[in-house]
Amino acid sequence: MKMKRMVAAAAAAGIAAVSGAAGAETISMTIGAKTFDVEMNGTEAAANLVKRLPLSQPFENFGKLERITYLKPALDTGKDALTASPKRGDLAYYIPWGNLCVFLIGGNAPSDDLVILGHMEEEALVALEKSGTSRVELRQKK
Repeated sequence: MKMKRMVAAAAAAGIAAVSGAAGAETISMTIGAKTFDVEMNGTEAAANLVKRLPLSQPFENFGKLERITYLKPALDTGKDALTASPKRGDLAYYIPWGNLCVFLIGGNAPSDDLVILGHMEEEALVALEKSGTSRVELRQKK
């Protein structure tokens, strides 16, 4: 019985480490006069983005799949696993092009070059979709 509990505890710790939930935090995304929460996932890459905030720049459409903005310099993605299958509302970083992206459509094929950083709710996603060339501000939540 003791061994089963130890195995269960180790498995739970492994799940928490993989998900990055332990250091997760919420940041703010402001578009115009409206502010929305974005739940970061606690990965090293997400923490490195949070350290660079505030950030204020426009997002642009990348087809109908996502809204993107480029980061300079490139984001340090750390040592977290890189293979990800994004869902609608995911905030991610695409390593080859150095851009943040927010997925408008989910169910995409897994990519070894994509790091999921967090997720936003539907209301925030719709506001970002409609933001056009307006500046979008990401900042640490007070």
